[in-house]
Amino acid sequence: MSISIEEARDDIDILEKLVDNPALILKRIFADRLSTSRLLYHVIINGKYVMDYFREYLNAQPEFKGCEIQNDRQEFSISVPAIASIESFHPSQPDVILQFDVQEQTYEVIDGCIKYYNDTIDKRYNFKERELDDFLKSLKDLSLKSRVCNAFKALRSKKKPWIRVRDFSFWLYMPKAKRKKISDIIEEEQDTINRLNKDDRKDNEICLAEQEMYRLKAPTHIADIREKQSRIVKFLELYGYVQDEEIVLYLDDVM
Repeated sequence: MSISIEEARDDIDILEKLVDNPALILKRIFADRLSTSRLLYHVIINGKYVMDYFREYLNAQPEFKGCEIQNDRQEFSISVPAIASIESFHPSQPDVILQFDVQEQTYEVIDGCIKYYNDTIDKRYNFKERELDDFLKSLKDLSLKSRVCNAFKALRSKKKPWIRVRDFSFWLYMPKAKRKKISDIIEEEQDTINRLNKDDRKDNEICLAEQEMYRLKAPTHIADIREKQSRIVKFLELYGYVQDEEIVLYLDDVM
């Protein structure tokens, strides 16, 4: 999109003012200009973009101490280090606690990490070992005595006559090669189940250890997040920021 020399000079003037005083980005008059600036996200001044200067400004404010600040154009995301996971069972991502938009001058408090910690603490882990299905269990003992017993059980079942005869024949007339093939299939399936149970047992132990760690550390961590959210909200509201109305309406609908 082409712009006139006057518009370009005007944009450069804005950029220079913002570099000298990044806090101006938070003010309404500059928020209005951000939407029309064609150079804001493209011009580098002393090796940095304007938003780089703004992030440095925020990092120097006590309200943002210990926070990681990221942005996608005018949208900013504030996060804090998460409670470390046990054995990197699932890699820890920073806990996003708040987002704000310098153009719209709105903010949104993010509680997803708090919900995750509370859900993990309250979750009941019921480890149940996998087993062979009932049909394969019935095939584990292929001795003549067992097969005769199952054959007569088939005859006494309430299934259709032709199914009873078929099942009777299946159990009674079973060559050695067929019995070996069935045994091999069961052994292979049991090995798979044993391997899965071993992995599931380890995962369950990690989950329980992580749950216990959260029970010890999460209450303090959550309290710190709440305090940090409150301080940042007060900081933004000093510049006229308001909570995102769409989020408020959504929460009203789901609550």
